[in-house]
Amino acid sequence: MEWRGSGLEWWAIGGGGAVNLRRNVAVVGGMKIEHLSLKLEDPVDPLGNFQRLRTTYGDRCSGDFLTKLWIPYLGIQFDGLNYRGKLLFSPVAWADVKIPFRFLYLFFAHGSSFIGVEDAQYDFKPNGLWLEGDLQYDMRVHGNLGCNLWLKGSWLQIRGRGREGYESNGVDHGVPEAPIYDSSSADGSYSTHILAGGLCATWTF
Repeated sequence: MEWRGSGLEWWAIGGGGAVNLRRNVAVVGGMKIEHLSLKLEDPVDPLGNFQRLRTTYGDRCSGDFLTKLWIPYLGIQFDGLNYRGKLLFSPVAWADVKIPFRFLYLFFAHGSSFIGVEDAQYDFKPNGLWLEGDLQYDMRVHGNLGCNLWLKGSWLQIRGRGREGYESNGVDHGVPEAPIYDSSSADGSYSTHILAGGLCATWTF
């Protein structure tokens, strides 16, 4: 199933410290927290089954994707005359992923009517591996003009068991039906891959 996302929100905070091993090498450690959320709408089933049901029953499906990452890390930092490099690692990066879905559907045919609401809550909270590296390089171009080149990449892979809670409520001919509850679990994975870079020019006077 493919979804259309909107309202993307992302932020990250963190802090840490460093202990020098020698003049240009230090061990670093700290904690990083990331937040990612967006609204999910208009799902598309590659097989077309969901679209056919949507046309027949006039349903509407929506959801919200919310992830928080807690990443305690250790790493090593190298400092040179005009560069700085850092490599960070965490074997216990922890993800808290929540995806609540709501499915609304209406059915009218041959004098009968049915209105239903289905809610599903997916929770995924395992540990995994996280790697991040960055490099900054300063160079003097000419006179007072300087440039700063930076590169940064990160990789996250988390696998584990997730759970789903399900609730269904319906109204048949104006009479509320007894709610239906269910729950299940299954293996899942969450991964991110980020590569970024930039060039900054500075003029000193």
